[in-house]
Amino acid sequence: MTYEELAGIRVAISDGVATVPIDNPPLNLADGTVGPSLRAFVARVRHDNDVRVIVFDSADPDFFIAHGDMGFITYPQAAIEAACAAIAAVPGAPVPPTMNLMQVVHEEVRALP
Repeated sequence: MTYEELAGIRVAISDGVATVPIDNPPLNLADGTVGPSLRAFVARVRHDNDVRVIVFDSADPDFFIAHGDMGFITYPQAAIEAACAAIAAVPGAPVPPTMNLMQVVHEEVRALP
């Protein structure tokens, strides 16, 4: 499987281990770029027989994921519309109305085989 086009993350697979550095400068913000890319990664890796373990890492030594995108507070409508558009780009991956994007990503990672 390929993962090269996923924005905000990089994926390297070796000996059954997928190393996934978050790479969304300048702060590794959990935003409308990283969330949909993580969802797309999880949807694919679920069926990737070459991966047995996933290690999430950071490309920035000072931050893992700094925080969520504050645009959801300061510009809520624009941020929500942008995130919804990005989420819609992940085929077959609806977001339950009771969960936010990061909760969905966490649940999808937790449910991996």
